Amino acid sequence: DKAFEANMCEWACQCKDAYGRDGTHQGCVDERVRAQYYDNTNHPRDDSPVWSEVSYYKEDSVMSAGGIFGGSTPVHREYDMVESREYPGKPTSWYPRSGTWRPDIVKIGPNGKPEKFYDMKFPGDEPEKDPNWQKREEAYEAIAKKYTGNKKNYKTFVVKEECGDCQKQEQEQRQPEQATQGESRSLGERFRDWDRLPEKPPIGTDGSPQPPALPPILPLPGLPIPI
Repeated sequence: DKAFEANMCEWACQCKDAYGRDGTHQGCVDERVRAQYYDNTNHPRDDSPVWSEVSYYKEDSVMSAGGIFGGSTPVHREYDMVESREYPGKPTSWYPRSGTWRPDIVKIGPNGKPEKFYDMKFPGDEPEKDPNWQKREEAYEAIAKKYTGNKKNYKTFVVKEECGDCQKQEQEQRQPEQATQGESRSLGERFRDWDRLPEKPPIGTDGSPQPPALPPILPLPGLPIPI
């Protein structure tokens, strides 16, 4: 979960000053998830570790007429996922869908099934500002219990609490890149850097300039240092 939530913080930090097509920060996160993990049909790829803005029915739905014995036949049950008609087993690409609950992020396990559900809360969208929050949270927990067996597999992800200072995180991410920059240079580039060093030519015992020494022999990976 820590590695997955670190990705969520990366999306949140990218979107803290940006808005998606729907005019929200969460819409920006949704666009990034879809660009990275969805295919050109706007459905998650088979190996996608994350789904975004997944709709679940709020209540049961029944057909108006049943089978040969009359009555009614259920079409779906409460908290069933709204599936794609063309791609069964995958969430519908049509949203917002009225009469549904919609967690922002769903973590998908290696078996292709949901493992954890998240509702992201950016500054200004905290739970205490939502008059329907208690009912919404109960629904998200019920969805988690239905699909994972445990309601604790739902988490309210408050960006300010979970991600801290985005600017500090960006600086920390750049530092390792700078530290490994020299190590990633090729052998030829390292020799060229040596040649560019502003060294004075050596002076012999008679006071005349001497030819510069050859650059040190750099060992190839896995071979001993030549003596």
